[in-house]
Amino acid sequence: MKALFDPHLDLLLKKFVLLRDENKLEEANKAAEELLRIYPDNKAILLSVGYFFWDYESIEKAVGIYKHAVDLFPDSKLASLSYFHVLWKTANHLEALAEAERFISDHDCSEYNELIADLSSGMKNG
Repeated sequence: MKALFDPHLDLLLKKFVLLRDENKLEEANKAAEELLRIYPDNKAILLSVGYFFWDYESIEKAVGIYKHAVDLFPDSKLASLSYFHVLWKTANHLEALAEAERFISDHDCSEYNELIADLSSGMKNG
């Protein structure tokens, strides 16, 4: 049985968060890459590091990370919404809408319902 607590992961994650919070972006980037290399299929790492790249470094990297998260965890609302938003922000609107459609075809998601209503309203008004 796999241990629930991984001290190595905990240490690396704390290092990454500290570097990010201290705005040491080059070092945080290296820590993020190390986390992805060692824990490529960890949902929490994918979502955390994806957000870091989205917010601080490279949104294109975030697209790839969130795509990987959606592939591994197709029922994760957070992974799907994160992927949708980075796709939308990078002007990949059709891909973003396809992701929304994929997710809501099997899940009730008020966030997507609101997004789609807002988009529809914006198209009518603009």
